[in-house]
Amino acid sequence: MSKRDFYDVLGVSRNATADELKKAYRTLAKKYHPDQNQGDKEAEQRFKELNEAYDVLKDEQSRAAYDQFGHAAFDGGMGGPRGAAPEPLQTSQATEPGTRICAFLPSKASSSVISIL
Repeated sequence: MSKRDFYDVLGVSRNATADELKKAYRTLAKKYHPDQNQGDKEAEQRFKELNEAYDVLKDEQSRAAYDQFGHAAFDGGMGGPRGAAPEPLQTSQATEPGTRICAFLPSKASSSVISIL
């Protein structure tokens, strides 16, 4: 099942301010909070969906990644679980001028090597 657009989940426009996001989240979180809807699985699911949407959209970097790549930014293929930044490049030490520098980007799917002369 595909996920709903995070802006739709919170009921805000794509150009909503941080304050508008927060206000929408708090209003909906109160409405669907498990303590207010005991035993209601649909409300519990909606509450989880709200939390996920707000977790992404409240952070400027996560929001930018979501705006650019959608849910794919957080599927693990973009650097790690929930869109975590990729691990830093590991470089060999260049000790002499003209020494080749190789950078290794760890990846589970394949091994990537970048050579810089």
